[in-house]
Amino acid sequence: MSSIDEAVTLTPQYGFFSVTVEILEDDPETGKIKKVKEEHLVDGRNCTEVENKVKKEMEGVASDWKIVKCQTSKISVVY
Repeated sequence: MSSIDEAVTLTPQYGFFSVTVEILEDDPETGKIKKVKEEHLVDGRNCTEVENKVKKEMEGVASDWKIVKCQTSKISVVY
């Protein structure tokens, strides 16, 4: 059996959304605060539901963060 046969395929129940999260982090080299952007791929019905999922996942993150973009993703399957 090849590794692709063993791969788990994720097909969204509703649709995938691309969410950009901006995190404020201390830069140890400069001592200044820098903005770091992360891309999250989230399954959901709409941006409101997806934003709530991201908020739940980000609970407990010590840094300040915010969602700066939520849009429908062109990705339909993840292996």
